[in-house]
Amino acid sequence: MSKIELKHIDKFYGKNHVLKDLNLTIEDGDFMTLLGPSGCGKTTLMRQLAGFSEPEEGDVLVDGKRMNGLPPFKRNTPLVFQEYALFPHMTVYENISYGLKLGNTAFYEYMRSFGLMEGTGIDLGGEADSIFADPASFTQLDLACYAFGQNFNVTPIALITAQAACVNGGYLRTPYLVERITDSNGSVTYQHDSTPIRQVVSEETSATVRECLEYVVASGTGKNGQVAGYRVGGKTGTADKGQTGDVVVSFLCFAPADDPQVIMLLTLDTPSRSTGTYVSGGNMVAPTASSIMSEVLPYLGVEPSYSAEELLGMDTTVPNVIGMSVEEAKTKLGERGLSCKINGDGDTVTDQTPAGGAIIPGKSAVILYAGTDKSTAKCTVPHLIGKTPSEANTAATGAGLFIRFSGTTGSESSAVRVLSQSIEAGAEVEAGTVITVQLGDTSVTD
Repeated sequence: MSKIELKHIDKFYGKNHVLKDLNLTIEDGDFMTLLGPSGCGKTTLMRQLAGFSEPEEGDVLVDGKRMNGLPPFKRNTPLVFQEYALFPHMTVYENISYGLKLGNTAFYEYMRSFGLMEGTGIDLGGEADSIFADPASFTQLDLACYAFGQNFNVTPIALITAQAACVNGGYLRTPYLVERITDSNGSVTYQHDSTPIRQVVSEETSATVRECLEYVVASGTGKNGQVAGYRVGGKTGTADKGQTGDVVVSFLCFAPADDPQVIMLLTLDTPSRSTGTYVSGGNMVAPTASSIMSEVLPYLGVEPSYSAEELLGMDTTVPNVIGMSVEEAKTKLGERGLSCKINGDGDTVTDQTPAGGAIIPGKSAVILYAGTDKSTAKCTVPHLIGKTPSEANTAATGAGLFIRFSGTTGSESSAVRVLSQSIEAGAEVEAGTVITVQLGDTSVTD
């Protein structure tokens, strides 16, 4: 055991002052528990101790030795992450020592089997090699760090190839750009060999991995990668870039989670810390992955499977109710899952917004005019970024516009906010225009 001291620690994420002049002493032999609400800085504090993040001000001391700038593998301070990163049937000690039980030899054998220690063989020149410690000098401390993804380097193509093997039934395959080449007569002169290189893990193990990674997107740090109507699996990542304090954040995802057809890896190198967004793959990369997947899957013909709640919120065609009585119009709209807002006190609908045939999100409110003229004025798009779904819906509806939600629509977290909007705030548009917004859970950390 050692004495740990944190003196005048200040840590910012953008404009957020997460740790402010923090002072803490943990005496040798003490057992310390940090308690507090989500977002109060518990994980940030632990990252300062372990060396995964550096404070802007202040000192981290262990037995009087200043640790600032010292990389994680030289601190001998293990950090075990919460939730799904822990095996729930194991104690904390068992979780920490799990990687050591595998042993150096078996660990290296798996790394080789997944193709991480050599080139993938992709048909593209200049592929770089991975960087690992020499097996002959590999220590237990190296293994402890490697077991949770620290202190070695692999290329993105090697990483996604290995991850594909984890979820496709366990088969390592050679990635390629060119599937076949034909001559002027249409004869095939080259055909990529799609035979698997080897089976690394069993079908059963692969199915378990898919289930675990689907949970990451459904309920964990990857929830911002959700796509309505599809089962998505994924894993967020944050990699330190040496001792510079910079990181690479990433999100790897595949779908459908029960029968993968598409896998992709998105990375963001040295993201800005001045945006106000917590620097992580779950916050910065997963929303983009969600947008891409939402277009790729339908394009490839992968059929969605919507829940009853999602079906109610799907786009629907507005019926033409002009000339109907107000009560008849209400009934007609209700059959499509739409409500209405009535302007005027007449008995007959004389106009409507939007017009019949328009496609709008389900559960929206159509404006009916009964005895009053329809306004021809343009509507101003409100600023929606940063608002909760309810606040955004209220603002859009109040401006005479409709809103379509995408992204993290399945989360019940109170931290879900609008990350982007399809039409810029301040733009003048026709009444009844649909604005698509991307939702994300801003409490996600990884």
